[in-house]
Amino acid sequence: MKIEDQVCNSDLSIKIKNLGFKSESYFCYVNWGEARQWQLVERRNIDVNYDFVVENGYIVLPAYTSAELGLMLPTTIVHPLLNHQVGVMTVIHSKNVWFIGYGKEGLAVFPENVPDENEANARAKMLIYLAENKLMRMDNI
Repeated sequence: MKIEDQVCNSDLSIKIKNLGFKSESYFCYVNWGEARQWQLVERRNIDVNYDFVVENGYIVLPAYTSAELGLMLPTTIVHPLLNHQVGVMTVIHSKNVWFIGYGKEGLAVFPENVPDENEANARAKMLIYLAENKLMRMDNI
């Protein structure tokens, strides 16, 4: 499997970073050169910090993997659509699409903008949804 299929895209990484999540990842996007396009590299292969740092003419951004995002997502949430009960994270892969949601006893919350063919993108979208809707604690990020 290609690395590009195991990390979320740069737009989602920017949103996650702007929400205040940690900026540590095994891989990162680097924006350099005249084309100014994001390139995916291993973090150990560059010698700059994260946080949109501009050094020597380039920008570095975390490229979160599915596993890293899985650790960032809470295992349970309390959601109004679950009658304010605790819902457990559920991951479903069906017809080449990843669905991330939270559910309990027949009730489930699967935001419609979360499904994606890339698992990391689906997890990133759920993380953004939870943070923007204040459905997760942000003090441990």
